[in-house]
Amino acid sequence: MKILNLAEGAKTYTSNAWFLVGSWKAIGDLSTLVDTGRDPIVLKKLETAPKGVGQPQIQQVVLTHCHYDHIELLPQIRTLYKPKVYGFSKNCNADVQLKNGDLLHLADREFEVIHIPGHSQDSICLYCEQDRVIFSGDTPIIINSDDSMYDDKFMHAFANIASRPIKLIYPGHGPPLVNTNGRVIRDSLTKLREIRRTKE
Repeated sequence: MKILNLAEGAKTYTSNAWFLVGSWKAIGDLSTLVDTGRDPIVLKKLETAPKGVGQPQIQQVVLTHCHYDHIELLPQIRTLYKPKVYGFSKNCNADVQLKNGDLLHLADREFEVIHIPGHSQDSICLYCEQDRVIFSGDTPIIINSDDSMYDDKFMHAFANIASRPIKLIYPGHGPPLVNTNGRVIRDSLTKLREIRRTKE
């Protein structure tokens, strides 16, 4: 699997727009965009993004949540490429409403949908066990302060993520994070538990 950030070099505030394509561009691969972002650079890069021979430029879009900086280009991408759109919320204008635990075929890999309400009630992460990578959207991976979003549901979902073997984190904003020996996510879970204890 190859992963490109089509929002790299953006001039306006935007989320990342991660483009996933199979390593060998095989017939069964599904070129996928994780979040559309909102900078026109995404549309320009999408025109020449790698794809399989004879395949559509983009076959599906998965939205990590419905905030404007992650979905603003969706109408234009729909018009240009007619991809199937997946999202957790009904409000995302998705073709398929996702559920926690769903499995999606993205590029040439299988990803698990992990619902993690906190940043928003419709926030999801996408986890690939084979490559040990996760697309985290705006889920706070590095915890460094108190926040009211850390309720029981968030804690349970975050502990679920922390239990997975993950080596690379592709966030909604900023560059990929290396999770050496699980340290980044485990340290955040420890911090979260400390925050919870101080509130009790």
